[in-house]
Amino acid sequence: MRMLVVASLLAASAASAEDLTIVSSVTRNGEPAGTQTSYLSEGRIRMAQAEGTDFLLDNKTGNMTTIDNKKKEYSVITPEDLKAIMAKMQVQAQKMEEQMKNMPPQAKALMEKMGGGGAVTVAKTGPGRKIAGYSCETWTIGFGEVAKTEQCVTGELALPAQAWSRYKEFAEQMQGMLRSMTGRGAGGQGLAEKMSAIQGYPLSVATTAKFMGKSSSTTSEVTEVKKGAIPDSAFEIPAGYKQVDSPMKKMLK
Repeated sequence: MRMLVVASLLAASAASAEDLTIVSSVTRNGEPAGTQTSYLSEGRIRMAQAEGTDFLLDNKTGNMTTIDNKKKEYSVITPEDLKAIMAKMQVQAQKMEEQMKNMPPQAKALMEKMGGGGAVTVAKTGPGRKIAGYSCETWTIGFGEVAKTEQCVTGELALPAQAWSRYKEFAEQMQGMLRSMTGRGAGGQGLAEKMSAIQGYPLSVATTAKFMGKSSSTTSEVTEVKKGAIPDSAFEIPAGYKQVDSPMKKMLK
């Protein structure tokens, strides 16, 4: 569900703002899993994940770099790559939908249940609270019986202008992928419009999922927000890391 977090930023404030460094604590299945740090600047964005994988987005080129700190490797995906991957996913989703039309009713019902049935819902579901000194509102995004993400979103943090522009473009691409993965049936249509109701930056994100009888949960919550210039070193790929092909490009073969 990490893509959902990025996609929700589509509606974040477009106002001019200072660079932001946002630190969050992470838990997985109820156990502490470390911290993650997001660096949001005018030219670049970096999300340093608790599990050791970083995502670097160049706001000028649109290139997304994935950095695997455990393997000491990195890979790059261009906007053109993302568009091609999204187009292929849409073709595959259409083929699957056609195949499902010819399935026996029981098999079709099982496939729909495993995929969440395409029942994507977005709704404001809870009272406001304060996180790291900022007020936020609770929103829930549901994918049928398979997964649910609860976010507490604030409108009090403004992204740097160019970061906003690139986030918007990137979020739209992520939403396209989500539609391809979960959009079977009418319930999956209009995801972008549904997500646009969420206005702001998620200070807390809690995701629960259940698949093949196994449940999992991940929660991240902001503990600190720093405003001010971010050093170039925060966006550099560590020395000695090897560039490899992105696993996402396998989808193009």
